[in-house]
Amino acid sequence: MRAVRLLSLPLARSVDLTGIYYSECTIPNPLYTGFNSVPDCYPCKFVTSIEITQGTSSFFGFGRPFILKDPKINQFTYGETQKWYRTNQKIFSLARADHVEFTNPFVHSMSDVFAEERREEDIEQSSFSLEWRAASAGSVRLIRNLCGKPSFIPSESEVFPEMFLIIESSSSYAHLLPKPAFLGYVWVSQAHGSREVVLSPVPTCKNNCTDISVVLEPGHVLFLDMRYWDLQSFPLGDSVSISCMGSFA
Repeated sequence: MRAVRLLSLPLARSVDLTGIYYSECTIPNPLYTGFNSVPDCYPCKFVTSIEITQGTSSFFGFGRPFILKDPKINQFTYGETQKWYRTNQKIFSLARADHVEFTNPFVHSMSDVFAEERREEDIEQSSFSLEWRAASAGSVRLIRNLCGKPSFIPSESEVFPEMFLIIESSSSYAHLLPKPAFLGYVWVSQAHGSREVVLSPVPTCKNNCTDISVVLEPGHVLFLDMRYWDLQSFPLGDSVSISCMGSFA
């Protein structure tokens, strides 16, 4: 490795390579298969409702969905998100592996969304939806710190290097929530406002499992195994909704 570093010095002096640190790995691990197959639909077969609990659910070990009122989940407003983004804007500008989608044609960049003069009322008065997939190391770290880590994630678990930040107005359209690159255990935490989420069985489990509707309030975190469920989001309430999503194994 020392020889490689010495050989790369001339290139590093002539080309700014610092942004590469914030890019995701582009070489797949041939030994990692992830959760590519669904052996059966048992984790969703007998689910007819979702428990809301104050402590770790007994369903966790079986991969069944539950909602936890978690003090480790951070709650923050749109205004606080603005300040956080502007404070870390330099790091985000290097995040070449991130992907952002907007539904509002008048918004063209993250700088537009979090411009200093923009207010939460501006977002709420339009049909607005933002889906930010962070896969760059710097962005993932910052979003994870912003959102907080659910208390039910075991310390020995591997938290995947990917995070989603989802911001919507109450007049946004219903849509599917994103699927992480590494399917498996997923959490969706609610930082601000409310969100109705419908868990729909994946096509291979449609005949065995049924749709379930839940409402996420600030401080709630939904746990599920996304090998068995798709998530549909519906607007709810009269304020901007802010949610975070991550995955682990």
